[in-house]
Amino acid sequence: EVERKDLIDDVMGGTEAKTQKVLDSAMGGVLFLDEAYGLIQDERDTYGREAFEMLMTAASNHADRLMIIMAGYPREMEAFVSSNPGMSRRFPNQLYFEPYSEEQLYEILQNAAAKKEYVITKEAVSAVKEIISAECNLPNFGNAGAMNNLLERLILNQSERTQAVDIETVDRNFFMEISLEDVLKEKAGEEKEKVVEEYLEELESLVGLDSVKQQVREIISTIQVNKRRKELRPNEHFSLGNMHMLFTGAPGTGKTTVARLIGKIYGALGVIPDGKRFVEVGPSDFIGKYMGSATDNAKSIVQRAVGGVLFIDEAYALINGSNSEYGKEALNTLVPLIENNRDKMVVIMAGYHDEIHRLLDYNDGLAGRMNKEIVFEDYSSGQLRELFYLFAKRDGYKVDDGLADFVEEYLYKKKISEGTYFANGRGVRNCYESALRNMSMRLMGMGDLKERTPEELFTLLQEDIIGR
Repeated sequence: EVERKDLIDDVMGGTEAKTQKVLDSAMGGVLFLDEAYGLIQDERDTYGREAFEMLMTAASNHADRLMIIMAGYPREMEAFVSSNPGMSRRFPNQLYFEPYSEEQLYEILQNAAAKKEYVITKEAVSAVKEIISAECNLPNFGNAGAMNNLLERLILNQSERTQAVDIETVDRNFFMEISLEDVLKEKAGEEKEKVVEEYLEELESLVGLDSVKQQVREIISTIQVNKRRKELRPNEHFSLGNMHMLFTGAPGTGKTTVARLIGKIYGALGVIPDGKRFVEVGPSDFIGKYMGSATDNAKSIVQRAVGGVLFIDEAYALINGSNSEYGKEALNTLVPLIENNRDKMVVIMAGYHDEIHRLLDYNDGLAGRMNKEIVFEDYSSGQLRELFYLFAKRDGYKVDDGLADFVEEYLYKKKISEGTYFANGRGVRNCYESALRNMSMRLMGMGDLKERTPEELFTLLQEDIIGR
């Protein structure tokens, strides 16, 4: 059983020697190459291609003495096989391994526990199955391997619970039972309400965005209330609504930052399996080099994002420009994927208001799935100044006394003169970083830095902000 590192060497002749050694050791038996598509990393990977060609030769010349099995994820393997015309001929037998069902996964977990002489109590079964159901939705879920990992975590929780118990006071079986308490400890993680509040406090600490904060709190409140209703009436259906969103507004107004926080909050609430999984893409990530590749790109992007948040910036560019034919192909693939994974991921499309709505007009199916809009307004002049001071405070600098009004007026004028190029928060950051460079040049021009006081070294002056 080998992988890329067992075949590749980064010195001339090394790859040939390593690969031949592996082939010799496997001769008469089976050579198993896992994640085979990782063997050739890109078009310039000469060593990977060298090893690949040696495997192809061995597959032809030693078919009666050697079985080579290449394994990996379906989509990646399909692309790998299609990239070389000779592979289908040398590897005519393709077996697809279906993922285990949730019931089968529980059975695997139960059998693994039994082998270690542990028993999952009746009270804990339902909670264990909820964990399995959530983990199934995670990208690259490990199936049976994931069940072994889960069991180890449950046993660890059980050991911590029972370690203080006097062995003389309880039956031996007590130490071999995985209880509801052990499972709930595993479930707890980030689902505690206090964690949600911590993320909401982080949201509140952002400069400006008052209407955005209010809308996000309304969405979160609806989810929390319906989750509580579900707990009280488990047999009734309480919809959490459509989780996908549109973020409309100018660049630099905090759309990406808020999207990341929403993902973490949804993860903490259990709305999505992995709130920290955040896949950020733009139109160029979808566009392919040939007809059909945009479809593959869209599927690959969604696969990476399942379980978390897919953030698509300036998605309307898919239907504009010279590559619009490929972009429309990607969009037509994306819409049903969004629907099919509506309970497993959140899709957020961001960009200018008018352009986003033109995109929705182009595709009615998309409009039906992206019907929740949050508007990000431009920062006011006071908020621009507040951001500048926030950057300085974060890095341990201060702005010279009495410059607040000057900084506010300066930033506002920059915003007006540069228009959309200023980009709100990003424009403020650019001005701040420019001021730091100007400050460094000023200090260097004052002679020996060792003679400068801490106050001088960490205070931004008006001439730093406006530059020379």
